[in-house]
Amino acid sequence: MPPPRIAILSSRRCGAQALYRLLAPTMQGRLAGGQPFHWDNVWGDVSRVFHEGQPEHARSQLDAYLEAGALFHHHYDVESWGFNEMLLAGLARSGFRLLVIERDPTVEHLFSVIVSEHLKLSDAVGVQRWRERLRAGAAVDAFDLDQVRRQVQLWWQTRGWFRRVVGTCAAERWVCSHERLFLRGVSGLAAVDEVFAFAGLGPRDAWVDDASLLRFLFNGHHYTAGLAAYSATLRAVRDTIEDELSRLQAVAGSPNGETQAHG
Repeated sequence: MPPPRIAILSSRRCGAQALYRLLAPTMQGRLAGGQPFHWDNVWGDVSRVFHEGQPEHARSQLDAYLEAGALFHHHYDVESWGFNEMLLAGLARSGFRLLVIERDPTVEHLFSVIVSEHLKLSDAVGVQRWRERLRAGAAVDAFDLDQVRRQVQLWWQTRGWFRRVVGTCAAERWVCSHERLFLRGVSGLAAVDEVFAFAGLGPRDAWVDDASLLRFLFNGHHYTAGLAAYSATLRAVRDTIEDELSRLQAVAGSPNGETQAHG
């Protein structure tokens, strides 16, 4: 039986990196890492060539890389919609199965996305360091709150676009929420069992025991939202996100109220 071909797709701060770390030991070295299409990363030339106006060359190069069947995780909200469409088509052609991790549209999630980008927070260690700095009285550089609103709007539009497009992708896919995987204690074990079964990796307990997995599931959350307790600047960001998200949800809930998306 050929080894499984798995790609993990999500927006930022949904736990894709943590899930990648969980599955990486099963792939026998066939790994491309996280965000491989970033221009400085292993497959970055695909994105660069695509955005330089050579889509056919990019597609050919993408197919060559995917042929190796390496595991990777990709944040669709940091790439253009055209590139993501090319990627989804390539994954289907190459026989990849897609693990899609979603997260409910909450203030906590969007705060994590926006503040992590602003403060350059890549992991839980970085969040803890900023928590300690804020407790000691450090200030946070001001945010452009109008830009914060635009970021919420773009995330909302991109998430809606991706859900529609991935729903038509020919590749097999398993969709799970961040909330079902992380911070759910023993109930999260069943979701991980489904991941391993879908990926064709055999029983999960052959790779990781329950105790180790529970530690992993609780460590996959960064608690970025807690930083707002120590900074008036960050509380203003949180309040702006809450206001804009509430507006978008109200518009989406009204007749003909879906926000327009542009790629």
